[in-house]
Amino acid sequence: MSRIDFEYISKICTKYAAPHFYVDELIPASKLANARQKYPIPEHERVIALIDATMFRSCKSGLAICEFGVIWRDIFSGSERTYLDWEEFAQADIQKLGEYEIEFAPGVKFNASGSKIDVVIELLEELQEYVYGVLHGDYSNVVDFEEEQEDDKLAPPPLPDIEWMIAVAGKQYGPYDLGLLRSMVESKQLLPEHTLVWRRGMDEWMWFKEQPEMAALVNGAAASESVPPASTGSSTDNDSLEQLLYNDSKMEDADQIDINSASYEQLLELPFIHAERAAFIVKERAAIGGYRSPEQLGEQLGLKPHQVLRLGEQTLFLPLQSVQGAVRVIDF
Repeated sequence: MSRIDFEYISKICTKYAAPHFYVDELIPASKLANARQKYPIPEHERVIALIDATMFRSCKSGLAICEFGVIWRDIFSGSERTYLDWEEFAQADIQKLGEYEIEFAPGVKFNASGSKIDVVIELLEELQEYVYGVLHGDYSNVVDFEEEQEDDKLAPPPLPDIEWMIAVAGKQYGPYDLGLLRSMVESKQLLPEHTLVWRRGMDEWMWFKEQPEMAALVNGAAASESVPPASTGSSTDNDSLEQLLYNDSKMEDADQIDINSASYEQLLELPFIHAERAAFIVKERAAIGGYRSPEQLGEQLGLKPHQVLRLGEQTLFLPLQSVQGAVRVIDF
C-alpha cells in the first residue's frame, strides 16, 4: 500500500483556508485543545487542519483532518460514527444531505451548519481524489506534488499580500488586501464602526478600529480629510460590492431589526423570540455593551444553527448607543 504524503494533504487544505478553517501552525491553541478534548483526538496525533463548526467559535464541534484519517463531532446529526480512516474515507460516498449535513455513508454524517457546506464538500472531494489515487495505484498526484516541490526550490514564489475578510451586519465579504481596504475607508464605502475584520492566524473576529493595522487605515483616512477631494462628476456603481457594503451598514429596512436598539415589542416580532427571551435581551445587551453577531445571541439563547441563520437574516447588530446628559456616547 502506498504511503499518503501528509504534506500534500496540508497543501490541499491550505488552498481552502478561510475564517473558521485552520491549517497546521495556524490552528489556534485554544481551538486545538478543545478539539482534542471533545472529539477526541490523542495528544500525540498530528492535526493537519481543523474546521470550526460552532456558533460561537469554540471549536467544540467541528471536523479535524489528521494523519490517521478524518474525525468530527457535532450534536445535531446523530451520526452512527464520527471517524473514518483513510481507506474508509477513500471509499466514502460524499454527498450533501439537506441544507446543513454532509453524508459519508448511510447513517454516517457531519452537520456543517457553522461552515460553508459547499466549500467543505469541495475540500473533502479533492482530498478523497488524492487519497484514493495513492491507495489504489494512481501516483500522478504524488508525482505532480514532487515536481511542484522541486519548482519551489528553484524559484520560490513571492509571498502573497495579506488578505482580510470583513463582516457587516452579520454578512461576510472578501478577501481584500490592505490597499483596497484603505481605499474603501477613505471613500467611506466601508464604515469602520459597523465592521468586523479577520485574517488567517487570528483567533476571533475583531472590531475594525480595534485591530492595529485597520486602526492605522482609519487614522490615515482621517488625516487626509483636511484636503477635500476634487469632484470628478462620476457616479458610484450601485452594483459594486463596495456600495453593497455601504448600503448594508446604513440599512434602515423595516424587515430588519437592530437587536441593540429594538424595543421589547419589536423584539417579540422576531422568530424564536418569546416574552422571556425578549426581556433577557433587553437586560443583557445593556450589561455586555451590546450584541455583536447572531451567533453570540444564538448561543446565549440556546438556539439551533438553522434558527440562528434565520434570525440573522432579519436582524442588525449595530453598536449599542446610549445617552449620558447631552452627550451622545457610542459604545464600541
